[in-house]
Formats: sequence, structure tokens, C-alpha cells
Amino acid sequence: MYKKIEERYLNDEEFTDEIVYTLTENTYRQELLAYFQLDEFNEKLINESVIVLYEKLKDNKDMQKILESLKIKFDEDIVFHMLFSYDYFYLFLPIIDKLLNNVEIEEEVVKQF
Repeated sequence: MYKKIEERYLNDEEFTDEIVYTLTENTYRQELLAYFQLDEFNEKLINESVIVLYEKLKDNKDMQKILESLKIKFDEDIVFHMLFSYDYFYLFLPIIDKLLNNVEIEEEVVKQF
């Protein structure tokens, strides 16, 4: 959702870049909190949850493809954490449950990364 807001309003003359950034950043945080079922932003708790999720997903073949496509200079666990960053969370969120349940991901989805 936050990425759609950014795409829609970033070049809109009615909104400054700062307003768009604030709106998308707040929406991103809300989506992150909702996924991890938190009421307030707690970086330590989110990072711990990401590590637990990484351990569950790291051997999934589709997860490996996603990590490989992003792995340029970083270790795999750092790349996995990047999937929760502003730039990638909107792409990763819809497929986390599929990966956890070993449901195969379409090649087009993997290529988005």
C-alpha cells in the first residue's frame, strides 16, 4: 500500500515530496507493525522476529532465489533483513505465508526482486 501511495503522489504538484514521504513512511510502519502484530514500533523486537522468520525460510528454494537475486555485496541474512526495508517490504509481504507453507512462488514474483 505505501509503495502505491508513493507512486501515485510523488510527482503530484498538490503534494510536496516531504508530505508524500511522511505519509508513505507512516503507512510502511503501520504495515510492518500489523505483520508482526505490534502496537508500537520496537526495532529490537522487529529484528528478533525477522531473525526467527529467516531461520524458518532460509532453506526454502523460492526464498533462496529471492535472496540470490538481491545478494550482491551482502551476506544472506543481511539481504533477508533488507526484505523488511521500505524498498522491498511491499513485495515481500504478500508472499511470506506462501513461503512459510512451501507454496511455490511464480517466477514473475521472484523476478521483482
